[in-house]
Amino acid sequence: MSKTNKGSEKLNLTGKVVEGCGEGRYYISLEGYQSQFIDKLGFKPYAGTLNVKITDESVKALDEINVSSYIRINGFDHSGKSFFGAYCVKAEVNGYEGALIFPDKSRYGKDIVEVISPKKLRGSINEDDVEIKVKL
Repeated sequence: MSKTNKGSEKLNLTGKVVEGCGEGRYYISLEGYQSQFIDKLGFKPYAGTLNVKITDESVKALDEINVSSYIRINGFDHSGKSFFGAYCVKAEVNGYEGALIFPDKSRYGKDIVEVISPKKLRGSINEDDVEIKVKL
C-alpha cells in the first residue's frame, strides 16, 4: 500500500468470496473499533468481514493506491490486551455501502481483501462475481 494514483476517483476490483479464518466477527465487534468505524466511515459495520479473493489485475491496481487515500483506524488497549490498527478505504460491493479493511497484522496475502459493511453481504450478493468500487 504505497505508490501513487493521484487524481483517481474510483478503482474497480473484481473477485469472488472465499472462506476466512472466522475471526472477523470478534474484532469488528470490539467497541474500540466500532466507535472509529462510525466516526470515520459513517456506518456501524455488521459483525464480521467478507473475504474476497481478487484477480491478479485487481491486486496490481490496489498496489497503486496512495496510502494517503486510506482512513486510519487506530489500535487500542482493552482488558490488558493490545489490538492492532488498520487502514480502510470506502467502497461499494456489488452496489452495497462498505469499506475495505487492511489490518496492520493479517493472515492473508495481497490477493485476499476483507470487506466490512453495515449489511450482512454473505448471501445478499453474487459471491462468484464480486465487484468492488473503491472510492478514493
